[in-house]
Amino acid sequence: NHTKIDTVITDVEMPKMDGLSLTKWIRGQASIKGLPIILHTSLSGKANLESGKQVGADAYVIKNDISRLLNLLKSMD
Repeated sequence: NHTKIDTVITDVEMPKMDGLSLTKWIRGQASIKGLPIILHTSLSGKANLESGKQVGADAYVIKNDISRLLNLLKSMD
């Protein structure tokens, strides 16, 4: 059973593999490297945003900004 993934939403702070490492890994996989990736996190500093851009995230959303997250998802449709 194959399920199509349209977008990846991941937290930056996770055990074992953080969201930045996950994003970098996805970007290195030929079959899925084009997936839109949204980092959804409580880390709001400019350095954190830059780290997300450097690994290839399409967007960086601060937690609890649900309207921005929904708008991003709609725009990726």
